Amino acid sequence: MEIFVIKQFRITETDMLEICGNVGFFTNLYEALDIIENNIFDLSEDGYYEYSVIMKINEGLYQTAHEEYWYRWDCDKYVECDRPEEVSSFTFML
Repeated sequence: MEIFVIKQFRITETDMLEICGNVGFFTNLYEALDIIENNIFDLSEDGYYEYSVIMKINEGLYQTAHEEYWYRWDCDKYVECDRPEEVSSFTFML
């Protein structure tokens, strides 16, 4: 079974990674996309969390994403973006 997990984080002024954690998981990609693209329940926390990523993973222990959908906060909404350079070598796990 595949699930789509939403994870949020921000990069601090000192280039530290502050991870909010997993804020939701879904069996349907489009439901996860809708939540991010429409900032449902103020997912961004008023822009505090600069990045949101949807990770497509399989069930099991210590799973890593085999597909990722990246978004960056831009003024008043999340917009699609590339994986940030600051986390290019970072492995996100469930």
